[in-house]
Amino acid sequence: MIRGKLLLIIILLNAFGFIASSAVLADEGIYRDRSNITVPSTGMSMEQVKNKFGRADASLPSIGNPPITRWKYDGFTVYFEHQHVIHSVITS
Repeated sequence: MIRGKLLLIIILLNAFGFIASSAVLADEGIYRDRSNITVPSTGMSMEQVKNKFGRADASLPSIGNPPITRWKYDGFTVYFEHQHVIHSVITS
């Protein structure tokens, strides 16, 4: 539960520009340079993500209203609201 809250705080801080766009807090609590890692861009559709990055390693069911869906890839997680990317987080 604490991890979920921390992730939400990080997403919100990043969305409002409080975390530099070149770094993101990973699950291990380490800042990583994003410059050499390609992740889906905000606004991409699920179909576009699937076409560019392939099938996700894990797809978690949608929760909440609006529905938020997570797709886990090796090294990053993509968050969708309805059918579009709202955020991508580097995890390892």
